[in-house]
Order: sequence, then structure tokens, then C-alpha cells
Amino acid sequence: MIAIKEKNCKTHTTTKYAAILLCFICTIGFAPGISTANPLLSVEPSQGVVSVGNTASVQIMADHFQFGLAGYTLTISSTDTSALSIGGVTFPGWASLSEETRFSDGSVRIKAVDLNKVIGPGSRQVSLAGLTVSGLQNGKANIIISVQVLDDDVGGSYNPRTTTGLMTVGIGPVPTDCPTCPTPAQTWTPMPTVPTVTRTQVTQAPTVAPTWTWTPVPTWTPGPTPTPSPSTQMALFTGWNFISIPLHLADGQNTAAIFSNVHTAGRSIWSYDTSSNRWNELTATTILEPMQGYWIFSANNMLVPLTYNQYVVGVSKHLFSGWNAFGPFGTSPTSANSALSPVRRDWTTALGFSAPYQIWEPAIINGGHGQFSDSRELIPMKGYWLFMTADGRIDIIA
Repeated sequence: MIAIKEKNCKTHTTTKYAAILLCFICTIGFAPGISTANPLLSVEPSQGVVSVGNTASVQIMADHFQFGLAGYTLTISSTDTSALSIGGVTFPGWASLSEETRFSDGSVRIKAVDLNKVIGPGSRQVSLAGLTVSGLQNGKANIIISVQVLDDDVGGSYNPRTTTGLMTVGIGPVPTDCPTCPTPAQTWTPMPTVPTVTRTQVTQAPTVAPTWTWTPVPTWTPGPTPTPSPSTQMALFTGWNFISIPLHLADGQNTAAIFSNVHTAGRSIWSYDTSSNRWNELTATTILEPMQGYWIFSANNMLVPLTYNQYVVGVSKHLFSGWNAFGPFGTSPTSANSALSPVRRDWTTALGFSAPYQIWEPAIINGGHGQFSDSRELIPMKGYWLFMTADGRIDIIA
């Protein structure tokens, strides 16, 4: 029989739980005795991937309770809290009483009691709790289960086995439908396999590797990024460049033909259409639009002249739910929380790519702090993967 013990208060049996709900916040005490059965507690899925700035759901499961389940106290932790944090906890319907306590090291202690004996003898594949985990930066982290209490319905306690769950935190913003995805020099985290696309035009395009590994960068230093002027030039660096057009370009100089002198090593120039979840190859006649991100490969460092249209100063950009290839409007760096204020309720993550170093920069997270702060600036001429939880629109009249 389970008993809840509180300092300076009496011990109450399960028959009186409904009257002493507040006592549950104290340590759960259980009758002595060890059950001969040893259930297995596991994190499901045992391996998963979550992108930087996003969340994923996992379950804490038990495979078998030979003598039922009276209640538990568990502590769940992440082995690398800089990469993966443990967020919200949801308890299953059988938990008549439940509690969660968070600690400064990022771990969370969870308690639940089955007053109605829903989890009876022989119960299998029992959900103990659901967790939401958040990806903070590239890396890997194990989710650890530590058992303090796991009691059966006949006055004994289990001596369970536990397994960990491995979560890989990756960049995640490259849409899964791309026929070919840009591959920076530095290796990436795993991404979903993409379908084979039959092409009518032969062009060597960015390659996709089936698997990647990520080597964390100890410290990130922003690479050289030019600030545009009225007669400006766009700097391209050797390798892949994630770029955007900061203002409307002059007629006759507003197509992808401005990149005709770029040695792309046979690779195509790409844009991404979130509304149709597809990559589009640019041709010489493709109009380059402000606030749209483009991927271009350059075999060497070079400058591309840009000539602006001084008569067209406003822009409207529709953003779709999901990952958008996006670029800031204007010629001055602007904080993300300011530039994205029209969609402040709907954007979660902006992720830039450092072309000089061929690595992903730390994510800018809506409401984030430190290196993930949304006070960090969006840089003109750079492209960003921008994640939206719902459709939104940015209208700029300047």
C-alpha cells in the first residue's frame, strides 16, 4: 500500500488520497519488499532527431508490471543541456495524482500515483509520461531515466532496468523535398532521405550525402559580411553561399543573369518554394526578389555588382508554415525581433549560414537568450532559413 509522507503531517493511505492532495508534493514512501519482476523502463523512440530551435516528443515507457503499478518517482535528465533541454511533461490518464519538479541542472523529477489501480497485474507497454525536448544547438544528448521509487500494488517495489534515448540535434532546416541539397564543406547532421527526381535538363547540382556527423564548433565568430551601399557589391565566398537580395534591383539587372560570371562548377542556383515544398532551379531570366533566399555555389571568392531600382521601395513577403528561404529587407543590419515583428507570434527560428567558414551559425530563437537571442541582427544580403508555425506576411513601405 502506498503512503504519502509529509513532515509535520500524518501518514495517509491511498483510501484518503482525495482528501489530502496537497500532501502529494512531499516524498512518496512505500512499503518494504522487492518484486521479483524487473520491468524495463525506456525512452521511446530510442533514437531521434530534432532540429535546432524545434521540439520533439518522447515517451517514458515500461514494458511490464507483473504486480501492477501503485506509483513512481523518476528523474529525467539530458547529458548535454547545451544541445538538448527537457521541456514540458504530460502525464497519462491513469495518473490520479502527478507532480513535476525542475532543477537547476536541467533535470526534471516526475511523480505519479495510480489511485484507481488502472495499471493492474500483468499490464504491458505502459506509458509513464510524455516529454517535450527542445533542440538548442548542434550535437547529441542522451535522455537518462533515474528511478527513485517504482512500487507495485501488493506492497513491494520493483528493481527496474533502464535504457537511454539518444537525440541528435541537427540543423534541420533543409526541406525534405529538395531534389538536391547544398552540402557545406563541414559535415552535417542527419537529414531525411529525399526522393529521386527525374530531370529534363542535365545540370550538376549540390550533392546529398545519406548520413552526416556534426563536429561542434567550440566558439562561433561571425564571418566577414559586407554591408550594402547605394552602389554595392555582393561578396561570394568559395563554396556554398546562402544569399538574399536586400532591395529591388533595377530593370534589366534584376535576373539571375547577374550571376553569369560566377563559376558555379556546374552547379545550379536554387530557390525554395515553401507553398509547394519544392526546390526551383534559377535560369538567366528568373527575377530575383527581395526577401527571398537563394543558394549559389562559387568556385572562388568574388564580388557581384548589384544595381538597385530607386523607384520601387516597398515589398511584401508571404511566409508559409514551415521552413522558408528568407532574407532581410534593407541595407542596414536589423535585430531579428524587429525585422520579424509583423510575424512575431508565428516565427520560431532563423538560421543563417556562414559562407566564409561553410558552417551553420547558432540559431536565432524567438524569445531566446545569449547566443540564441532574437536581439541578434539579420544581415543584408544573407539568406536565412526561417521557421513559421503558421502563415504570415511582412509588408514594408519605405
